[in-house]
Amino acid sequence: MSQEFAIHVIPVNQPPIFRIVQENLRVGEGVETTIVFAENVGAGADEEYGQAMTWIFSHYCPTLFVREPQLSVLSQQGSLVGKMNFAVPAFQMGECNLNVTLADDGISSANGDRNVSDTVSLVLSVLFRNRGPQFEHLDELRIYTSNQLKVVTEFARVISTGSFDEINQNVSFRMENFTFNGRIVPGLFNSFVLDVNGTLMFQERTNAIGDYVVTLKAEDDGGAMRGGVNATFSSFVLRLVFNDGLRPVIASPGSLEVLEADVAIEKVFKNFFQVANIGNVTRPTSLMITDVSDPDLFLTNPLVDADLSLSFELKPYVFGQSSVTVMFVVGDQTCANGSTPNTCIAALPHVVYVNVLPWNRPPSFHVLDFVGSVEDGGEDVVVGFVSQIVAGPVLKQGRASVSKYSYLQVMRTFLRSYRR
Repeated sequence: MSQEFAIHVIPVNQPPIFRIVQENLRVGEGVETTIVFAENVGAGADEEYGQAMTWIFSHYCPTLFVREPQLSVLSQQGSLVGKMNFAVPAFQMGECNLNVTLADDGISSANGDRNVSDTVSLVLSVLFRNRGPQFEHLDELRIYTSNQLKVVTEFARVISTGSFDEINQNVSFRMENFTFNGRIVPGLFNSFVLDVNGTLMFQERTNAIGDYVVTLKAEDDGGAMRGGVNATFSSFVLRLVFNDGLRPVIASPGSLEVLEADVAIEKVFKNFFQVANIGNVTRPTSLMITDVSDPDLFLTNPLVDADLSLSFELKPYVFGQSSVTVMFVVGDQTCANGSTPNTCIAALPHVVYVNVLPWNRPPSFHVLDFVGSVEDGGEDVVVGFVSQIVAGPVLKQGRASVSKYSYLQVMRTFLRSYRR
């Protein structure tokens, strides 16, 4: 005797799945951060795609968080990941065990349905985070320009190496950059040192005159791991002024920037130079350019006019940098460094850097003035319709003539179309 019976295979809800990226999480104290702690997050079986998933989270470290961790399931580069956002207090280190479980909105039953994953434990380590040193300095320093080494004691001092537990760190200073009229200029200092005691020692280039903004950097050896900061920046104004001796002093901006020229053109910069203590000289005086490091930039060498303007004529399509050295001239004699008022009162040589900068021109081309055709004549092919294609400088303005070859091609195309 035999009997038949039916077996009904019913689907069961599979638990959600995920893979922990790292079991040990390390962050710096006093930060807010977001960490991807899980990847390959899924609802279980393929047919359960679309189920909503949430994290179940617990810990026993209430004092280690300024704000409780917020866990979420988010899409990242085509797959689902688990992210944790939290904030920890400053100056408090320690470890905490975090228990993480993933749940979906499917059912859970005695038939084998499960809507929660196994619980995974993570270890969160809150570690020391370096703070940048704090320092103060003079906001403004006024110095008579000369070729002598300047020493300014107690120019700067360290207020703090960062935090109370960083007192053994070493702090060093250096110059980050300096600007004149908002632009970084080359060659202002022959030497510049700010030592750990805050003593500033520098020697500027000969006869550098004007107000310069100098940016300083203080750096400790605590590192920048886990969001730490090991450097801070601050600026001061360095005013380099004329000396108060008998010797005349030449001054000007340390550098000059111009764009390369398309055609030969004269550039004139009015009242570019200044001369102090000129009243100590009774004989006729003038400024003369004695050296140009790269004369190939110019059609004619730079000149200093009677009104102390600087003028020069650039070569077309040439760029680069050239130093221009200016000397003080009394009568017909170029005074040498070290002269005295009894023989020839001289200014020290003065150097200006001329920077000729390249710039990109738009492409240019020429098209035929006319194209002959007839209606309903079929496809026309005009060879040489566009010519004189140039990627760089613009062609001279005006109507370009049609070449004989291009003109014949147009007429042949016109006649061919007409016969159709």
